Amino acid sequence: MTSTTMVFAHAASPGNPVHACHRPDVPSEPNPLLARESCWKKRVGKSGKLEDVAKAAGGREEERGWYQLHVEVLAHVSMGLSLKEACRASQVCSSWRQAVNLSARMTSVLNLTVLDCPWRMDSLSSLFSRYCCLQELYLSTEMLLPLDAVRAISKNLGSSLKCLAGFLVSNCVEGLQPAVSEVAKISTLEELTLEGTLLTGQSLLELCDQCPKLRRLSCHEILATSSQLRTALATRPSLAVLAGVNLSVHNELDGVAQEPAGPILTQLGKLSSLGINLFTESDDSVLRSVGQLTSQCLTSLGLRACQFSASAMRDALAPARYLHTLSLVAWEDGAAVDNFLCSLQPCHLPALRSLDLDEDQVSDRGLAALAALPLAGQLTSLECLDVVVAKPATFDALLSSLSSVLRLRIGVCPLSPWLDRRRCAAGAAAAGGG
Repeated sequence: MTSTTMVFAHAASPGNPVHACHRPDVPSEPNPLLARESCWKKRVGKSGKLEDVAKAAGGREEERGWYQLHVEVLAHVSMGLSLKEACRASQVCSSWRQAVNLSARMTSVLNLTVLDCPWRMDSLSSLFSRYCCLQELYLSTEMLLPLDAVRAISKNLGSSLKCLAGFLVSNCVEGLQPAVSEVAKISTLEELTLEGTLLTGQSLLELCDQCPKLRRLSCHEILATSSQLRTALATRPSLAVLAGVNLSVHNELDGVAQEPAGPILTQLGKLSSLGINLFTESDDSVLRSVGQLTSQCLTSLGLRACQFSASAMRDALAPARYLHTLSLVAWEDGAAVDNFLCSLQPCHLPALRSLDLDEDQVSDRGLAALAALPLAGQLTSLECLDVVVAKPATFDALLSSLSSVLRLRIGVCPLSPWLDRRRCAAGAAAAGGG
């Protein structure tokens, strides 16, 4: 039994001239595998290249294999490729090129870096002519987006793009900015994020005037007076998110009289998300105005370069019943974040789900105070990128209290080397499926 089985297996192997059966009473027939292999050799030749195989497969339907797949199926497969991989795949054969081009037309979200494609007018125009139905475009902020690149975006995606994020060239603090003027030509734009970009008041008005669907606008800094903010919000009442408002605009612009921060914040009362650059502001009325906003409909608040005390900040945020996201960036006092966390009571910030302490120093004392609050159990996102020192027991207590967290970013300090080792171990466990 065993020897018979081996004979049949040996007979079925390709390239073996033995027939399928050695019984003398059964007439032998040519091996179909040998015939097919001979056919391939005649049609493909000695190269054996994938392009030749593709051309050879066009003759007989049963021999196509991978190339028998419909172009829509290949297009869905190629949508999982990176930009460079898709470019290489399009050079294999005409069917793959057709599938890659179709997948580009089906793509609605694209992340783009300078390594994927040169940020020049001709290169980007060629790229966006294929990705003609993009709705979301996220450009790497590692490099300034030149004016020609912005023109390519507005020219090719001006009637489809809804979300744009990047780092634009802003070479002035007053007047219209050419790069922003090009962005304003995208009439379908709903969300605009310009990280590291300064936006003038005149360009803010231009965006609100020419982008009728604009709902979210986030910049590093917006140099707009109270009258410009009032006009912008009146022109575009659908604007719900505005981040980067500079309350000390009189310090940046010549000929602008100092305005109280309270009236400026009053103009922003209908927003659901607000980001403020405080800088030189130290008047307690500013925090009282912020507190009034948080007690209304404000769900997201970002405060940058704050000079107020931790107790004043706590009192301002005490009435925040709907605040979902809080970002405290670059607090002037190094111990302010620790004092703020220690001053919070269990009843404070009942709706908070995301806490960002980027560029602010947090020590073991602040982490311990946060771990003891009910607030820790309701957070889904926490960022502490400047941990000065932390004890293992405190960090373990914080991790156990973060029962709902989905996103956690902890900065490593040389004073806490164990934290770096634990982060590496956690990364290895995650990579191994742990």
